[in-house]
Amino acid sequence: VGMPLFCRKARAEVQKANIKLETLDLKRDGKRRDIIAKAQAFSAELNQLATQIRGQRQIVVDYTRLYQAEFIKFQIGESSLFKLQSRENSLINARLDLAKLLASYPRVEIELLRVLGRAYAGE
Repeated sequence: VGMPLFCRKARAEVQKANIKLETLDLKRDGKRRDIIAKAQAFSAELNQLATQIRGQRQIVVDYTRLYQAEFIKFQIGESSLFKLQSRENSLINARLDLAKLLASYPRVEIELLRVLGRAYAGE
C-alpha cells in the first residue's frame, strides 16, 4: 500500500476549491451591492418624480387661474385674443408636462419592483 507522505496534490485541490468559493462569495457580494445601489437609485428617482408631480400640479392650477382671469378680461374687452391664446398655450404645455411626469412614474416604480424582486430571488 502506497500513501504519499505530503499529500501535495490533495492540498492543492483543497486550496483551489477554497479560492473558487471565495471568488463566488465576492461575486455574490458585488451583485448584492449592485442591486442595492440600483434599488436606492430608483427609489430616489421615485421620490424626485413625486416632488416634481406635486409641483407641476400646482403649476397647472396656477395657469388655469391665469387663463380664467384672462378669459374674463377678454370678455369685458380689456384683453386681446393674443394674450388669451398665450395663456391657453401655457396651460396646455403645463398639462403636457404633467402628463409626461405621470406617465414616467409607473415605469420607474416597475423598475424598482423588478430590482427588488431580483434581490429576493437571489440573482
